[in-house]
Formats: sequence, C-alpha cells, structure tokens
Amino acid sequence: MEYVIRHCESGKYLSLVKLRNEAVWVDLDKAHRFSDRQKVDNFMRMNFNNAVKGQIRKSEVEILPCDTAHMPFDSSGTLRAEITEEQANVYLDTLPDMIGQMYETGRIMRVLLSYYSDQVRVADKAQEDILHKIEFTNANVVDGFKLYKALQEIRQRRRQCKDICDMLGTIHRSGTVSSLMNLQNEMTKHQEYLETRTYTPRILEELFNTVASANLNKVLSGVQNTESEESLDESA
Repeated sequence: MEYVIRHCESGKYLSLVKLRNEAVWVDLDKAHRFSDRQKVDNFMRMNFNNAVKGQIRKSEVEILPCDTAHMPFDSSGTLRAEITEEQANVYLDTLPDMIGQMYETGRIMRVLLSYYSDQVRVADKAQEDILHKIEFTNANVVDGFKLYKALQEIRQRRRQCKDICDMLGTIHRSGTVSSLMNLQNEMTKHQEYLETRTYTPRILEELFNTVASANLNKVLSGVQNTESEESLDESA
C-alpha cells in the first residue's frame, strides 16, 4: 500500500524536488508516494526536518494511505468519507482483523515492557556481582581488564534495555496500550449484545405473535381505531 504526507492546515501534500530532496506542497495527484509504511516512517524520522527546512513540525502533518487520501476534508481538517458502498463493505470486512491487530499490538507492548524491565533487573544484579568481585579481589592487569570489559558490556546492555523501557513506558502511561486492548473487548461485548438483543413491542404485542395476514390486518386496524379515539379525545 502506498502512502502520502498531508499538511493538515493547508490540505496540500508533500512532494520532493529531485536531487535537492527539498519538500514542496502540492495537490494529491503530484504528491510523492512512499511504497510502504516503513519507508514513510523512515523518511519522517531521518529526512523530514531537512526536507522542510524546519518550517513545519511533524505534528502539523499526517500520513495517509493513498486509497483514502483523495477523500475531502472539512474546514476543521476532519475527514469526510465520500466512498462507494462497495468500498465501505471492503473496509467493514477488514475491520475485525484490524481490531485484532490492534489488540495484538497492545499485548506485545506489555510483553516487551515486562521483558526489558526484567533485563534491567538482571543487569543490575550482574553489575553488583562484578563490583563486589572487584572490591574483594586484587586482580592482575589481565584479569582487571577482563573485569572492566565485563562491567562495560553489562552497563551498555542495561542502558539499551533501560532506553527501551522508557520508550514503552511512555506509550503505556499515555493509555494507548490499554485502549488498544480494551477495544477488542468492547467490540466482543457489542457483538454479544447484537446476538442476544430483543425488542419489546410498545403497543403491537399481537403483531409479534403471528405473521398471518388476517391477524395482521386486524392488528393494524386496531391501531387506526386507537389513533382515531385519541384524536377525538384531544378535540374534546
């Protein structure tokens, strides 16, 4: 799937001037199209600021799939979905899988946070062991260098895991993970409700007890008589 980058305020799309890799903002048909999500994410991370010369912040743009980028936006920047019934059915059919992927994304983030938090604790314990070894041992030059290298490797490993924990912790504290995981639960509850819901007739109880045309005519005739009586009461 191809992606484009849209400037939210102007509604224009990013295009890159060849050779200079400089950004200009154009209509959709002239926009630069990234062949997949990874490439557009890499561009945003490594090249966007240079391309726009610092004039536009990343928070002022959005990444859109090309198959929905043509949809119009209102004055507030909100997407107005003008699609065909066929397109709507395709999106609807893929929705359960998308929600399932969101749930799995949330679950993986929690698993990763737990794993790398454990790795930080493991590194802390290993570091303490090496420091106590240094404290209680008169090591020669060779062994001292080995202890130094071991301590350096453990510290570097701890820093790597700690940075990952900080990143995942930021996402977790934002509520994003819980929202992703709760979404599937809420959709499951909604589906169960749809499968078990019932309708209680307001006045036409007999209508739901039979489908015979004679009885149906009788019920509807009774409704008309009831409405006529209510009209007379109001006139009086």
